[in-house]
This record gives sequence, C-alpha cells and structure tokens, in this order.
Amino acid sequence: MGITVNVELSDPTPEDIVLFAKEKLKGLTFHTLFVSCTNFRAVEAKPALESAFGVRVMTSNSAVINNIKERFAD
Repeated sequence: MGITVNVELSDPTPEDIVLFAKEKLKGLTFHTLFVSCTNFRAVEAKPALESAFGVRVMTSNSAVINNIKERFAD
C-alpha cells in the first residue's frame, strides 16, 4: 500500500485492505494469511479476507484477542 507513516496505517478501510490483498495475492496459493500491524484495520477485514481467499486469516489484533480468550476461559 506504500504507507510509510505509522499513524496513516489506520487510513485504509477494511474494503481497501481486501481489494489490495486480492490484487497482490492473485494467483498465489497459501494456507494461512497473516496481516500484521496493530494500527492497521485488518481485524475488521478478517471475515471478508477469509471469504475471499478461503483460508484462515490471523491478524496481530486477532491473535492477541484469541490468546486473551483462551487464557481467561473458564
């Protein structure tokens, strides 16, 4: 996406993220998609990315959320 200023990582919408991923990952095969950076709105795009690519998507934020849920599960 060409973003070089950290605070601008929150500018792309989830739709922008999905479109970018589709463009850059077209024709590639993978089992999991990891989208990094806690300021990036990838956790919001996660369902659409999973639908678009048919693979599990893990983001920095979803990894933390999942870990907290597991840690404090009854």
